[in-house]
Amino acid sequence: MVDEQTHWGPNFHNYLLEIDPCSVRTSHDVHSEIYEQHNIPSLADVQELLIEPVSVYDPVEYVMEEIQSSMANLYRYMSVCRRKIFSNHYGFLCIRRLLHLTCLCYMEGAGILDEALRLMEEPDTYSNLSRRIAWLAIEQLKYSPGVARTMELFSTGLNDLSKPASDSPVLHTNISFLVQILWEDRGSFLNLCIRGLLPGCSVLLCSIAMWLLTWPSTDPREKLLTRCRELIFRLYLVGSNRDRYVLELLGSKIIDRTREITGERSFVDAQDSKTAYQAYSGLLLAFQQGKYDINEMTMHSIGHLTDFVLNISTKGAITLSEILDVPWKAFGYVWVFLNRMDDIIATEKHTRTRHFAARACTYIRAYCGNPKMTHDLLVHAANVLVDVDIIGCLGQILLMTFQPASTAHSVEDWRVFLHELPGLQAVIERCSSAAPKVFDDSRADWIKTLAYLRLRASNARATGDLISSAILSEIIPVWSRYEKVFSTRPAPYPCTYPRCTGLEAGECMEGAGYSCGRCNKATYCSPRCQRFAGSNAIP
Repeated sequence: MVDEQTHWGPNFHNYLLEIDPCSVRTSHDVHSEIYEQHNIPSLADVQELLIEPVSVYDPVEYVMEEIQSSMANLYRYMSVCRRKIFSNHYGFLCIRRLLHLTCLCYMEGAGILDEALRLMEEPDTYSNLSRRIAWLAIEQLKYSPGVARTMELFSTGLNDLSKPASDSPVLHTNISFLVQILWEDRGSFLNLCIRGLLPGCSVLLCSIAMWLLTWPSTDPREKLLTRCRELIFRLYLVGSNRDRYVLELLGSKIIDRTREITGERSFVDAQDSKTAYQAYSGLLLAFQQGKYDINEMTMHSIGHLTDFVLNISTKGAITLSEILDVPWKAFGYVWVFLNRMDDIIATEKHTRTRHFAARACTYIRAYCGNPKMTHDLLVHAANVLVDVDIIGCLGQILLMTFQPASTAHSVEDWRVFLHELPGLQAVIERCSSAAPKVFDDSRADWIKTLAYLRLRASNARATGDLISSAILSEIIPVWSRYEKVFSTRPAPYPCTYPRCTGLEAGECMEGAGYSCGRCNKATYCSPRCQRFAGSNAIP
């Protein structure tokens, strides 16, 4: 018997960008044996289906029948192979075929299937054609309201045609099956998306998500929604700008209506965690370079995405220093939002930016507020906080609402953000104690912001602007207390000469300011202690 790996093709790590004709390495007899024994197409047959032209006589019926056939093949493959869907080339090709058919469904719903068929007649490889079809389908989502018709066609292919879609157990079973097999192999899913091997996946995920939202609320449905959300986050991390647009357009409802997955269930392995962390960092760099558009939904999605990355980055798969870098990078996203504001600043963008900054503050408090943080990690945290210019960033957020083009907010709108500032101040003070002079250059930004806030408060009182006066009366006291950050100095070291004061060895007095001239570390109660200890001081 030939090894089962040969039957189903190589492991996904060996997938090529083009369809790999790996079936030539197995004999015709083996192919026949697989087909006859399990009533399933061989690997060679599945590869031929990928380049099969769409029937021009009745393309809609052809697509529906092929979706049903693809689902049947998936069921048989999973029952026979008993591995994760992307463990072998066969499962990957089945999913790739289903994605292609789903995009054709959408294009029929948008009324442009004829254009897709003409495109498929051009001489090109299947991989390139399927990507072009996927891009065309996703691009049409910006301009065409074909979602409802797409849903109808998509459900027809997955449905028992004798019953309405809303009542069909077959449709429910098929959608549940698709979510399950993709979620169980979510680590491979992320890697395949990175390599661009699943074009059109955003259309499939959003079609599934929209159907799940129409079902009655039950525990199984909520479980499927949560898993679909997990897949959406992974694709958002590494997908194209087109994919992100679709996910923001159609996936926002599912993101808001599902609860977070715990780190234990979201985490796959060390490589999965590392990949997600690197993708999060890479996405920030792409935004900073202006490669992707920023809108209100982007701000909203990045907030949830940060939660997701932190969830799967806390399992010891990446270093603690890298885990700490995730909330710092969150402030990098805040700067992107601030720098990409329109000339006329929208209230919604203000609110999104402020809420995301509040979440970033929460992350920092959660990680840096840990009493077990070592001195070296606190120094690292201090340097990174300065690198992201956290004082300047907070100042920009406080000031942007009072620019002439902005819209007034209520005090309640500000309280979520202001609630985080005292806790963040305590964290920054702790970091400043470990690295005393790191924040000195940020003092000018703090003074400038405070001066402008006080000037704005004076003008608001003079003009009778009650809303601004109320907001500023809440902001100014909180911001004023940040002065402590710039006056923080390290605590005195224990005195090494107890006879001077009668204290026990290892104690020290308040206000000590004398240090050893050799090591510049030990602090003493008086000059006499310093002279007596000399170079024998215990640092």
